[in-house]
Parts: sequence; structure tokens; C-alpha cells
Amino acid sequence: MRAVLDLSEVRRRIDERQAELAPGDVFDLERVRATGADVREVGGGFLVLPGSGAIEVVHVVPHGGTRLPAAFADTYTDTDPSLLAPSIVDNGDLGTAAMATRLALQPKGRAVAFFACTRLLADANRSLPQQQVPRAAYRGVPLLRADLPEARRREIAAELVQPWHTAIEQCLVDHARTVRRVVHHHSFDEFAGAVTPHDRSRERRPAAMLFQDRVHNGGGTFLPAAELERLVAALLVPLRALDPAARVEVDSTYVAPAMPIVPRTVPICVYELRKDLLRDRDAREQLFAALLDIL
Repeated sequence: MRAVLDLSEVRRRIDERQAELAPGDVFDLERVRATGADVREVGGGFLVLPGSGAIEVVHVVPHGGTRLPAAFADTYTDTDPSLLAPSIVDNGDLGTAAMATRLALQPKGRAVAFFACTRLLADANRSLPQQQVPRAAYRGVPLLRADLPEARRREIAAELVQPWHTAIEQCLVDHARTVRRVVHHHSFDEFAGAVTPHDRSRERRPAAMLFQDRVHNGGGTFLPAAELERLVAALLVPLRALDPAARVEVDSTYVAPAMPIVPRTVPICVYELRKDLLRDRDAREQLFAALLDIL
């Protein structure tokens, strides 16, 4: 008989790891609901809409969650919780859950889509269903069983990711006359190996990155160059208060599988902040205040 993962123990260790790395980095659903906003649970996440008024910006936060739904307990490995919990936290985008809370607490003119499940179960930042259920951890140990049947993998994507994407897309349709921007919020590790030149060289990543163009399927456009220049200048002010050597780069390597929400007529802003700059609560709040002003 296959051992069953102790979800309560994993949850306890996840909370400890999050408190160690970035105190307060959670999506505070109770506080958000107390604002009177229209909070909808869809698939593996939430869509928060203002109680009234037009929606001008849709914020998408796909990698801030750490939930392990009990309904999918049969898909989880029996990995030691002391190894699994750090992997769940480290594979997420540190700081973005707190950013989603900050945005949702001031919902006027905004819709906030937060994906609550761990990225090791379902990756909501993938447009292709076959890539929405990871076959391996991006770093650390995996969550899903190696022998997980394909049918069960498809169920995970269908029940958790696709309804969340559909709700966001429907929001864009319903508010097409007023939405002027879609913002994707991410954070990245200080050093990593991935697709961009500075990753391959193992150099320290920039304090922040904005994306200007990418290969995509289905249309859509990034912010124009002049708008990106304005964002870069605005971001440098709070970043250099934390790190005098901070730099913001514009890259062009975002590809279609990593861009699920691609409206054809609304400009998209995709940014990443370096995780080490988001660990301190006060520093994080300074950055978020600046972002709220410019995004």
C-alpha cells in the first residue's frame, strides 16, 4: 500500500519556511473579503473584482500560492515533508502573494487573479495543457508521483488551471471597453540557470526585469518602448534605495507556453523582481507602493 503524504505536516513546514524567508508573504483572503470586494474562487485560485465601478487593470499572479488540495492527495509523492516543503516555497515567486493582497485590498479599478495552488502541482503560467502539470520540480524535490497516469494529470489541469484562465479571459471580455492593461507579477532567484544570457553566464540577475517582446501564439502586444522606459525609470528609484547598484533590464525571451493570458488588443506588462529584495517586509512594502503608483 502506498504511503500517504502528511499534508498537515507539510503545511506546517511551508508556513515555517515562508516566515523564515519573507514574513507576511501570504494572500490574506480574510482581509480581502472584508473589503466588500467580489471574491470568486475559480479552479485553483481566486479572482477579485471591485464591488462597483470600471476595471482598468487586470493583475495576474500565477506563482504566489502554496496550497496542496486534499482532493489531489492521490497524486502526491510520500516525500519527506522536510524536503518537500522547502521545494514548494522555493519554486514559488516570493513576494507576489503579499503583492496580490496589497492590490486586492485596494480593488478600485482593478481585478486581481491569484493562483493559490503550489506551482509543483499546477503551473498556471503555462498556456499549453500538457505543460500545466509539471513532470519535475524546477528546483528541489517533486510533488507529483512519477507514475501519475496521464488521465489524472489532465484532470489536474482541467480542474485547477483552466477554469482560472477562463475566468480571467471572461473578465477581459466583460470589461473590454475599460481595461487598458494586463500586468503579470513575478519574482526570480538571485542566481539561476535558465534561458536568458545572464542566467546562462551565472551572473547575478538584475534587480528587476521587464519584457518587451516575445514569440507568441494568438496575438497580443507588450507595452510600447516609451512606456517601458517610464516604468524602468520609476522602478529604479525604490530599487536603488535598497541596492545602490540595482539595475532594471528589458528582455525579449518570454515565449508562448509561458504566457497564458494574451489579450489581442490590451497591452501586457510582465515584470520580475529579484527575490532577495522582497524578503524584508518594510522593503517589500516600499517597492509595492512604488509599483502601485506606476502600474
